[in-house]
Amino acid sequence: MTKNERHQLNLAAYYTRAGYRDLAARTIAIIHRSARKGSTQAAALAHVVELGLADRVVMFNGCLAHVDDVPAVRS
Repeated sequence: MTKNERHQLNLAAYYTRAGYRDLAARTIAIIHRSARKGSTQAAALAHVVELGLADRVVMFNGCLAHVDDVPAVRS
């Protein structure tokens, strides 16, 4: 995991503590989609569970996405 990815995961934890759960979920989803390594994707998924954001994200076509960004979830 790069320093930038680690920094973004730390920001997601901060956003969650500050009450911005949607912003945290979107941040982690972006990290997951742009990750170059499977280990980084796994760390992003672990962070979702750790922060209790599983209700705000969904796997869509093999990528983690915010629930509001997935057309199938909106309907």
